[in-house]
Amino acid sequence: MRLYLVNLAKDIRQGKKTEQTIYVLLGPPGIGKSFISEMLAEAMERPLINVDLGGRKDTGILEGVSPSVKAAYPGRLCQGISIGKNRGGIILLDEFEKVADEGLAMMLGNVLDIKKNKDWYDQFLGYRVDLSDCLLLCTANYADQVPDFVQNRAEMVNIELATYQQRVGYVMSKLKGKLRSDNDTAHYANQLTDDFCKYLIVEE
Repeated sequence: MRLYLVNLAKDIRQGKKTEQTIYVLLGPPGIGKSFISEMLAEAMERPLINVDLGGRKDTGILEGVSPSVKAAYPGRLCQGISIGKNRGGIILLDEFEKVADEGLAMMLGNVLDIKKNKDWYDQFLGYRVDLSDCLLLCTANYADQVPDFVQNRAEMVNIELATYQQRVGYVMSKLKGKLRSDNDTAHYANQLTDDFCKYLIVEE
């Protein structure tokens, strides 16, 4: 996955069209799958379109609800794409294996079909959008919960628990970024120490 992302980032900088790839991030709850997705979006400077599918039964979360229906709304995919404007975002289908409706599961299959998602229709907006420029990420707890049709289309990535030192590095990186984003606190960034970051990890 790392090699793919390095090449993908290079192609984006050069303005090249890349073939859409689907990834399934596998790991138990709390291991950091959503965090990894956020870091990836930040590193690639792409908007993250987070679609929480755990236990969902309504197809409206993906395709929206027609204005002819009370309490109509656009689908999360088109909401996210409008934020990203013309740039392909990262679509995160969180806990997609826990979808609790057959119709929604079938629609999810269309999102993950790289031949069909170029012509995605939103019921609320009333027009079609192209999802093929988006990077598709799915999260699941265990491989045996992932439907066969997804396993046939996607690359399965096992997420391992970060080491203590890696977590210290993550905290250091995030804090420095936050401090440097404000002129009033930027000078504190170089004063951060490993001991301070370790304190933040250990203490509740």
